[in-house]
Amino acid sequence: MPPGEWVEATALGPAVWPLLRDAAHAGVALVTGRGRRSVRLADPVELSLDLTRDSDAAITLAPVVDLPGTTAPPQLVGDPGHGLAAGDEHGMVLAPLTRPLSKAVTTLLGQAGRLRVPQADTERFLTAYSPALRRHTTLTSSDGSVLIPEVRPPHLGLTVTFEPGHLTRLRWTFRYAVGQVTHDVPLLPPRNSQDHHAGFPQPVVRDPDREEALLSSLDVLDGAPGLRIPLPGKARLGVVLEPELAGWATVQFARDVLPALQERDDIDVTLVGEHLSYAEVEDGPVVQVSTRDLGPEDGPDAAGTGEAGDVADRDWFGLGLSVRAGDQEVPLRDLLTALTRDEEVLLLPDGSWFRLDTDELRALHRLVQEALALDDGDGDGDDLRINRYQAGLWEELVALGVVTEQSERWQRTVGALLALEELPHPDPPGTVEATLRNYQLDGYRWLSFLLDHDLGGILADDRGSARPCRSSPPPSGCGPRAG
Repeated sequence: MPPGEWVEATALGPAVWPLLRDAAHAGVALVTGRGRRSVRLADPVELSLDLTRDSDAAITLAPVVDLPGTTAPPQLVGDPGHGLAAGDEHGMVLAPLTRPLSKAVTTLLGQAGRLRVPQADTERFLTAYSPALRRHTTLTSSDGSVLIPEVRPPHLGLTVTFEPGHLTRLRWTFRYAVGQVTHDVPLLPPRNSQDHHAGFPQPVVRDPDREEALLSSLDVLDGAPGLRIPLPGKARLGVVLEPELAGWATVQFARDVLPALQERDDIDVTLVGEHLSYAEVEDGPVVQVSTRDLGPEDGPDAAGTGEAGDVADRDWFGLGLSVRAGDQEVPLRDLLTALTRDEEVLLLPDGSWFRLDTDELRALHRLVQEALALDDGDGDGDDLRINRYQAGLWEELVALGVVTEQSERWQRTVGALLALEELPHPDPPGTVEATLRNYQLDGYRWLSFLLDHDLGGILADDRGSARPCRSSPPPSGCGPRAG
């Protein structure tokens, strides 16, 4: 470095202190630029601020430091300040600060090193600004005229709002208590001043390390869906700021998450409204299935003409479904929707719930699905009809003990079908003037079976070699009822 060239200490920042100490240890004399007075390097010192209240209730902040060997008031070194300098006619003393100041605190103290807070702003200063000062320096009141508020570590604040229909809304904040005043601040600090004015009043107090520790301790939130999400670049999951929970997610939150949050000392939980007493139905759902004959009140499409031999009147029956859980009727539409979506539980309006993975409900679902497929239903479980071709599935329901009532005709016709161990093999009547081939004989026997059990059917030929078969008179039973 050429002789007489100067380097500003502010350009080096806090790194200037080890450089000066190394130079002194190397035997380099440290002197002032004017007068060549000696410069002594002191050990690191702590800067504190003394708060006193004057007669008009204003507060004065004055820096206090124990810098041995000097009588002159010290000046800040650096911007932001990281050291002190004090000099008189005998020389200069330099010392680094144990805690470098922030730029905001440096600006606050100003070049004069003193700050006066008018009486009108003292309360705001003590609650909103003094906590930030305490993170960089010690605050004292030498005459006891200023009560410096205690700054407690941040907590998480959670407001839980329960709404009708098993809907729950959550809202997270950080909560800072300064003396008797509590500040709620958002989990994410505002990115600019416009965000600051649009949302929370943003105090200057934040403790990022403690905030991060709080957010990293919320594994319990995984007990309900939708409360945490992955964060790019972070090992921990991120907390959803204002999630909404619906249905079964509300049950999981109220049962598995909320009690654990309320037990913690560092989470302040505020409840708005009350959640229901969610509980599983003790004995499970009771399924009841019944059949009835269709009549004119079911409409012409359901009951046919009502005349003897009408196909619609023979083949179809009304299907009655009833599911009860405890002392309440379960809405069939909700039940069938949950079964179709393969959900695990059904939550009822009063907060009771039951599991859907039972033999009775699975069989009921298959029966309804088949009934809808045969009847072009709309899937809501109302006005269902059942066909005797579903006899096998009906037998499963009977075995499960959920069938409560059957029409006499259903019992007779379906009972006869279920009692068969194999299809009958009747011979063609003697009035048939032909020798039937095997496939023709199979067709005749099939139609005879349907006719004997009042079942409609159509025999179609796709061989392309069908020939008329004459009978004089026609074979018994081969009239209009055979379809």
